[in-house]
Amino acid sequence: MNQVKSFGPVTLSEVKEALQELGGEETWANILDQVTKNRNNDYSYYLDWLNYKTTAYQVVQEHCYGYKKYRGEAHFRKIEGKFRLITKVSKNE
Repeated sequence: MNQVKSFGPVTLSEVKEALQELGGEETWANILDQVTKNRNNDYSYYLDWLNYKTTAYQVVQEHCYGYKKYRGEAHFRKIEGKFRLITKVSKNE
């Protein structure tokens, strides 16, 4: 029985790569669609689709200034309902 190895948890680099493929700025729904496509629609690491979607979003929250889960390493900025990939964060944030 051949089993295809499933993907593990969604990583920051996966989200950044998906956003780059989408032009650097996009809605979360479209980013998630791209991440999922890049993972060959495999979210079997997670309990179910909702768990996958929620956990993947936490990656963005941890790296987007202004969210409660923000950990101080910004890679995204939310602007008018879209997330923008940023490369440099000002000290003011």
